[in-house]
Amino acid sequence: MTASNNVVIPWTATTQGWTTPYVIANKGSSIATVNINYYNQANGLNIGSYSTTILPGASKFVFRQWSASASTTDGSAIVDSDQPITVMVDQINNGQNLFGAYTPIG
Repeated sequence: MTASNNVVIPWTATTQGWTTPYVIANKGSSIATVNINYYNQANGLNIGSYSTTILPGASKFVFRQWSASASTTDGSAIVDSDQPITVMVDQINNGQNLFGAYTPIG
C-alpha cells in the first residue's frame, strides 16, 4: 500500500441502505491535517467537506454522514493531507447482507 498526500475515493454511499466507512492512516512523522471534499454523483458538484487531524502512525474512521450537506447523497470523495496517508474503504449494506472493501490508489 503506497502512501500519498491525495487519495480519490470513487464512491461513498449513504442512500438505499449503504454506508461507506473508511479508515485514513497517517504514514508521516507529524500530525496530519486531513481535508475531505465530497461530491454529488448526479452532477459532480462539491456538496460538503470534513476536516480532521491524525497523529503520526495513527488512523481514524470517517463517514460521509459526518458532513451534514453530504449526508443525503452518494458520490466520490477526495482526501487531501499535508502528510502521506493511506485509505482503506469499506462498503456495507446490512439490509442486503452485502459488504466490500478496497484500497484506492493515491
